[in-house]
Amino acid sequence: MSVGGIAYAFNDGVGAGVASLEIRGLVASLGDFVRLQGDFGLRKQGLTVRLADGTDVAARALTLGGTGIQAFLGFNAGTSGAVGLQLSDAAVGLALVVEASGAGRLWTTLQARVGQALVVGVEGLGIGVRNLELEYNRSGDGGPVIDYDGATELRVPTGVGTFIQPGMDGGLGELTRAVGRLDIDALGFVRLEGTFGIEQRSAGVVLSDGSTVATDLLLVGGGGMTAFVGSNAGTASAVGLRLEGVDAGLAVVSERSPGAGTSGRRWTSVQASVGSIEMQGVSEVGLVGTRFAMEANRASADGLVVDYGAGRTALSIRTGGATSMNLAMDGSLGALLRLRGHGSLGIAGVVFGEGEIEVERRAVEGVADPDSASGGILKGSLMTIRVSDARLFVGSGATLVLDRASPDFGK
Repeated sequence: MSVGGIAYAFNDGVGAGVASLEIRGLVASLGDFVRLQGDFGLRKQGLTVRLADGTDVAARALTLGGTGIQAFLGFNAGTSGAVGLQLSDAAVGLALVVEASGAGRLWTTLQARVGQALVVGVEGLGIGVRNLELEYNRSGDGGPVIDYDGATELRVPTGVGTFIQPGMDGGLGELTRAVGRLDIDALGFVRLEGTFGIEQRSAGVVLSDGSTVATDLLLVGGGGMTAFVGSNAGTASAVGLRLEGVDAGLAVVSERSPGAGTSGRRWTSVQASVGSIEMQGVSEVGLVGTRFAMEANRASADGLVVDYGAGRTALSIRTGGATSMNLAMDGSLGALLRLRGHGSLGIAGVVFGEGEIEVERRAVEGVADPDSASGGILKGSLMTIRVSDARLFVGSGATLVLDRASPDFGK
């Protein structure tokens, strides 16, 4: 086909029943608020999709995709005074799939990659995301979603001869997921960098009484993170608290179908590890923590917790594009808060102390009441604080090694 002296070749099986539009080098703007450029594709076609429950459904799909996308949303686009959100090197594929007959069910799928997303023009605030990957797979009626993991092949045109092919596993149920690398600098007071993952999906969990509950999950994770809180972040005169090698996972678990007349239960679980914590910029005081780990497993109103012990609830939280964390808290311990690690303190070359520290609070019951004459039984929380392998020195020449390259760092 030739239009205006430009030859165009249809490809990828565009045939009967398929309507396709592919555009190369689109540039569009809306005043100074929106700027958009890239290659785009629009297609309508019939296909057969396989759902997560194994059934095949005849459907019609409307897809919209783009690649090489550069975009800006905000004010004063294209000027040195621009304020807003800037995207670069983005590719996106959106599919709206409708059942061809029967109930006319609707499914929505989105898969996207963004090379870089920046908040620009806000003085004192820098927020950037790199290598962002987005996945969205939903059913309009809350039923089974489309399974793209080797079961349904759908190619979304993103331009002339380019495509995105969704690959979400239908077994994860309704899914919203974002992973990438985050960099934040807020007024030189807070700095944070590392990989992250945010995910929302449904799954069954096992509780501490052995029952299984259908739930909605909100999972937030971070991996290989470095953080600083204080003043003059990122400079030689920084004063504050610096954390390195932070891996963390948060799970908010909400019951999907509570009993009639009752509100759904909710559980919160946190698991984290920190390679090192160091106070910086205070010349006479050295404070270092290494190999710290935290576990928190909060109970619902009825006292039950999610059991992540072996053979119970297997829950993996994405902490980046290729990294994840498995929650491992044993539900038999009940509601739990535990913090442990190695701490060191040096003061003015006169005082030095170090030791292994563990703080734990957990639910207990069946404890005999020593003040009860009738053999009463107590139920509540038990807090324990342990310090082991401790050393303390007071006198001249006390030192605390603050060289991170030294194997004796923090000792």
